[in-house]
Amino acid sequence: MASTISAGTTAGTALNIQSDTTGNLAFKTGASNVTAMTLDANQNVTFANNVTYTGTITATTFSGSGSGLTSLNASNVSTGTLSTAVLPTTGVN
Repeated sequence: MASTISAGTTAGTALNIQSDTTGNLAFKTGASNVTAMTLDANQNVTFANNVTYTGTITATTFSGSGSGLTSLNASNVSTGTLSTAVLPTTGVN
């Protein structure tokens, strides 16, 4: 049986925290009880939609295409492919 913690907000909606049948901790929002985020036993977090974060994110590894990443310092990229459009140009004599 799933356990639930509900807390009302000033907007009149509730944040429900439930342990689902797989043992994940599920954060659900709104009257429709839609899962917004899950946290599993290995501390992996899964978000249902976009994430906006203010601050610094430090990662030791990254997986995926990285197509949504912007403003990277190319000198910090150790493997992969960089488009020549984002690399500096130098004159040739």
